[in-house]
Amino acid sequence: MKTKIQLTQLLEVILHEMDSNKEFAEKIRGIFNADEQSDQISGDWNRTEDRGLSTEDAANNENTATSSTIPKKRSRKRNAALFNPETILEEQGESVLLESLNQLEVDQLKDIVSEFGMDPGKRVMRLRKKEKFISHIVDVVNHRVQKGKAFRRIN
Repeated sequence: MKTKIQLTQLLEVILHEMDSNKEFAEKIRGIFNADEQSDQISGDWNRTEDRGLSTEDAANNENTATSSTIPKKRSRKRNAALFNPETILEEQGESVLLESLNQLEVDQLKDIVSEFGMDPGKRVMRLRKKEKFISHIVDVVNHRVQKGKAFRRIN
C-alpha cells in the first residue's frame, strides 16, 4: 500500500513538472513517441492551452520531437525459409538436400540459416559465396541429426 501511495505522489510530481516545464514535457512526449499513443496514455497534459503554447509552437515542437528523438525502426526480419533441411536430410538423404540447396539463391540460403538458428555467432551471414553457405547448412544439419544417436536403440 505504501508503494502505491509513493507511485501516486511521483506521478503527481511528474505531471506538475510537465505543466510548468516545456522542455521536460517534450522529453516525456518523446518517450511515448509523440503520437496518438501518448495522447491516450498521458491524458490532458498534451493540450496546447495547458502548456501555454500557441498552435504553431505546438506543431513545431511536435515536428522536432518526432524527427529528433524517435529513431526510425528498420525491419530486419528475413523471409521464411522455403524448406526445413533437417527433414529433407532425414527423409530423402544428403544428395537430395545438396541438390535442393544448390537450386536456391544466396538470400534464400540466408533465410534458412536465420530461421533454423544455424549461425549463433553471426559469422556465416557475412559470407558471400553460395558454396560456403551450402557446406555450412549441410554440416549443421548433419550434426543435429546425428546428435543423440548414441542413446537411441537400434532395432
